[in-house]
Parts: sequence; C-alpha cells; structure tokens
Amino acid sequence: MTLRLEHDGAVAIVTLDRPDRRNAFTMAMRGEIATLFDNLAQDDGIRAVVLTGAGGHFCSGADTGEMGAADSAAFLKRMRALHRMIRAIAATPKPVIAAVDGVCVGAGWSLALACDLILASPNASFAQLFGRIGYAPDAGAIWQLTRLVGPMRAKEIVYSGRTLDADEALQLGLILSIEADRPIRDAAIDLATRIAQGPPVAQAMSKQLFEATTLSFDQFLDREFLVQPFLATTADHRGDWPQRETSAPRTSSADNPFISLAIMISMGNGAARPCQFCCPSGSSWSSPISPPAPTTIIGGSTRSCAACSTPISTSC
Repeated sequence: MTLRLEHDGAVAIVTLDRPDRRNAFTMAMRGEIATLFDNLAQDDGIRAVVLTGAGGHFCSGADTGEMGAADSAAFLKRMRALHRMIRAIAATPKPVIAAVDGVCVGAGWSLALACDLILASPNASFAQLFGRIGYAPDAGAIWQLTRLVGPMRAKEIVYSGRTLDADEALQLGLILSIEADRPIRDAAIDLATRIAQGPPVAQAMSKQLFEATTLSFDQFLDREFLVQPFLATTADHRGDWPQRETSAPRTSSADNPFISLAIMISMGNGAARPCQFCCPSGSSWSSPISPPAPTTIIGGSTRSCAACSTPISTSC
C-alpha cells in the first residue's frame, strides 16, 4: 500500500507510504491521490485534512526511477496526471494541512505548497532540485513560491537549487510553525481538529476568496460581493453546525456554496453564463444551461445578475 487514509473524528489523515523511496510518488499514486482528495471534498463527515509522509520524510517528489526515456506524448500524460493531483489538493474546499518531516523536495514540495498550511519538524528540509536533472520546477511550484516570497527570492531558490532548513523556511513565511516538542503528525492533527470545529461553509467560502487574491482589487470585490448575504442564509451563521463531531449531511442545497453560488443569467440567445461573482475573469463555464431566474435589464440594455443586480462584466 503506497497511500494510507485514516480518520480522527472529522479529520482525515492522508499518508504517503513509500518510506523506502522517501515517499516519492509513482504515476499510479498521482491518480490515487487525486481521486482520494476528490472524494474527501465530497465527504460531509470530513472537515479538515492532514497530508503527511511515512518513515520520517514528507516526499522526495516524483519517482524518477520509473521515468526512463519517453516521447513528448508520454510526458504530456504524466503532466496531466501531475496537474490533476495538484489541482485536487488545492481545490479541496476543506482546510488541508501539510505535516512535513525530513525531506520535502521537488514536486514533493509542490504537494505541501498546494495545502493551506504547512507545519514542519526541526529536521525538515526544502529544495527545488529540478535544475540538477535539466528540468524546470513543475506542479505549480514557481507560482506558489512567487506568491509566498516574491519573485526575486523565488528565483534565487529555484536557480540555486539550494536546501532551506526549517528555520529559514519559517523566516521566509514558507511554513506556519516548527513543531519541536511533539511529533509533527500529532501537531498537525491537533490543529486540524481545532479548525474542524469551525463553520464549514464559511471556511470553504474563505478559501475561495483567498484563491481570488490574484485578481485585481475590483475583481476581488466583485467576487466577495455575495459572500456575506449568502452565508447569512446558512447554518454556519445560525450556529447550527456540529462543532465537536463529524458533520451530518446537509439538508438543503442552500448550505452548499458550490450549488447556491452557481447563479446563471440568460444571455438572450438561449445560452447562459454566471455573473461576475460566480465566474472569475478567464475561467470557463459549461453552457448552455437554463437560468434559475429571468435576467434583469437595467439602464435599457445593460444586463445584471438576476439574483444580486450586479452588472455583468464583459470580461467574464
């Protein structure tokens, strides 16, 4: 078994379990990790996730032993599987905490960076080693590092390929804390348990807003526009969510942010599209689909969202 799933109340613990290879992930594991996180995202009994590694290490990246010589088509297949795995972790609507011990390098570091929070043991080490084999970092590493430490420091880390210890990672803001007094796994589970007691829909919406911080300020405010009015209708605002036990299935789609915020408007030709809040600039949406309410027309020809009267962004 190369991937282990355990439960501690409302917390799921996902362990990369190839200690003989410092938990390097295989092609098969890419699909297994993606499917597992997709399933956790849909499981109402899970409120937070811990991702860690077995045998004193987090992850040494992709298993280069199974790469060998391959043509471009084979590499594209690997990249698709890699990106599906990273997207599944990053898109999980529940908080995900990486518990890093020992080696965390290459695409293994990307796995940790795709999580919401990273806790590290004193002997954790981080590096982007792709240059040693003539590759550039993948799995979103450059995008993540640039957001966290700025482009100049990110370039230095990538170009040099040097190793960062836990102290430097903490100083740069690449990890949340160094856990020296207890096993890193226990520290991560304790934090996840505390987070799991919070309002789940509000946390999911907050996570979406954090991801929207790459937008312009005005675009971000458009995205934020409906969050509080929406949350005011949920059990989270009423204080009805289970706080110290696994959550019960939701009884209404109104408490599901990924259903209730999919507000569609008619474009006059039978097709439909979301309003600014529901469609970040540059993203795609499956159309056509029937809107749940008629489009409101304001100012003679300007269309607005049927639910909130927000003018439609022409860039959306």
